[in-house]
Amino acid sequence: DKVVSIDNPSKANVGTYTLQVENLAQSGFLTGRQLDKSVTENTQISSIVEHPHPGSKISVNNTVIEITEDMTIGQLAAKIAEINNTHANFDSTNHRFFVSATKPGGDYDFQIKAEDEGGKEVLKALGISDGGESRIHGQNAKIKFNGVEYTSSTNNFNISGVSIKANSASKEAVSITIGANKKDTKPIKDFVNSYNEIEIGRAVQQECRD
Repeated sequence: DKVVSIDNPSKANVGTYTLQVENLAQSGFLTGRQLDKSVTENTQISSIVEHPHPGSKISVNNTVIEITEDMTIGQLAAKIAEINNTHANFDSTNHRFFVSATKPGGDYDFQIKAEDEGGKEVLKALGISDGGESRIHGQNAKIKFNGVEYTSSTNNFNISGVSIKANSASKEAVSITIGANKKDTKPIKDFVNSYNEIEIGRAVQQECRD
């Protein structure tokens, strides 16, 4: 697999450059703790809260949601999904609440918090307090091109007319040669193949040592 894909539509950027992909763009994602097998999306939240509080409130990206007495888990997920750049659902097969950002990048990450004591109890009952079982925060892609750092909410960059798509992170900076036009891709392919051969060789050596 290619570490990067490069398109140079003009002839103004021919040359050899250094490039390092420090990390790829990532979407925020929260996996809730597994709840009792009797809990489904139709379960009323008030029925699973250990210490219920009337008018409990939580917020998602600073949008406050009041948990009513008859609100179901599925209804709460639907309300969260109405908030910009955020999705939520309860998986009745795996008995877990899931929340995710609909776009990658740190600018689109989400925040869930309790607005009162009742809200804390609700998040606890749903298994999503303190980040649930797993919390991945959204992050921007980051590369270094000729020693200068660039970030993007996606894995695509446009630097001085050169289009760069980051496909995987690289451990160190490497030299790349950009040809006169987008058809001149052999130097890039040679770089990618050489890089992959080095990584495979390291993996084989590590297996032998283990």
